[in-house]
Parts: sequence; C-alpha cells; structure tokens
Amino acid sequence: MTCEPVNSAFQKIFPVATLVMVDMCKSNLPRGLKRAPAGTVLQNCRCALSFARRFGWPVAHVRSSQDAGRAGISYETIGGFEPARADALFERRTLSCYSSPYFGSVIRETAGAAVIAGFLGPGGALSTVADAIQVGDRITVLSDATLDDISNRIFAEPVISLLRAYTTLNISVLTTAAWLRSVEEIPANIAKLCRLRQNRSQQGAGAPRRAVARSSSGPA
Repeated sequence: MTCEPVNSAFQKIFPVATLVMVDMCKSNLPRGLKRAPAGTVLQNCRCALSFARRFGWPVAHVRSSQDAGRAGISYETIGGFEPARADALFERRTLSCYSSPYFGSVIRETAGAAVIAGFLGPGGALSTVADAIQVGDRITVLSDATLDDISNRIFAEPVISLLRAYTTLNISVLTTAAWLRSVEEIPANIAKLCRLRQNRSQQGAGAPRRAVARSSSGPA
C-alpha cells in the first residue's frame, strides 16, 4: 500500500489518534514467533501502521529500557517498522508506556486518543490502560495486533461492556479489521456532511433571488 499524506485541511476535520507501536524489535521475534499468534500480530501491526502512514496519523514508537546494558540484547527494529523522521520515540522504564516522561504529552496532542499495538509483554497493555485512565486519555487496544496474554484475557469485550455500564472508561478493545472499518467510515461520513451543508447553503442562497424576482414583478 502506498502511504500518501492527506492535506492539512483534511487533517483538521479528520478525528485522529496516535498509533503507538510497542517494542517492534527483532529481539522479540525469536521468542514471539514460536507462538501461534505472533505471526498474526506482526501482520496486523503492519496493517495498522500502513493505515496510519496513508492518512497522516501521528505514530509513536515505544521500546523497553529494562534490558538496557545486558549482553545479547538487540534493539534493531523489525523491517518495515523503522521510525519515520516525524515519529515520536520513547523508552518505557516499566510495563506502562506512560513510564516514559513525555509519552502522555504526545498523546494529548491528539486529544488524548491512542491506539496500542505491538509486543507489549505480559501485562503491558493492562498497565498502559491503567495509567491512561488516571489522566483521562482514550485508549484503543488492537487485540490481534498485541502480544500480551494477560491483558488480552482481562480486556475481553464483554468485560469492557460491563465496565462501561458503571464507569466512564474510554477503553476500546477491537480487532485490527474492526478498527480499520470504524475509521475508514469516517471520511465517507464527513463527505456526506459536507454535501449536506453545501446543499443547504445553495438552497439558502437561492431563496433571496426568488423573493427579488417576485417583488420586481409585483408592480408591473
């Protein structure tokens, strides 16, 4: 897929979120790809990143600093997930992405909305979402684009639906395909709204001309 940035005017009306890619490092592949979901996770991460690039969404890359300095640890990025010049880069000190001091401020640049994907490790999504709740950010976890068994069990959609009935949690758990469908519908809805406004504007502009025509023909 060719990633073409959208124009700035479209970005102002298109509701964006920051796509957060977590620990997309080659050091995660040997242990990750031995498990059945890992290949699917990597494929769905590519789909999410491709969409973000195409529509000019902000992208943040978070990597773990827990193993820094240990022998044999490589932070070489998985091919295709190399940060672009405009991307934000963070190192998390704990499981939560918010353990990086400036992570939250970048998320708030997109109205506190973030989409999480990648190799978060056990409990990584849970920890990140817990910190997001404290600051009021809105988080979407791509369930089939994250490798985090603990959080994926906790954040099953029926559990989230139950929580929403009693709280104001801004948490969504979606498959990558469901998320893509939801955001791809937005441009079409915006186009419909623009056409509706244009029609109303044209109707409003036509009314005075008809009134003038009737008034000018009255005295004749």
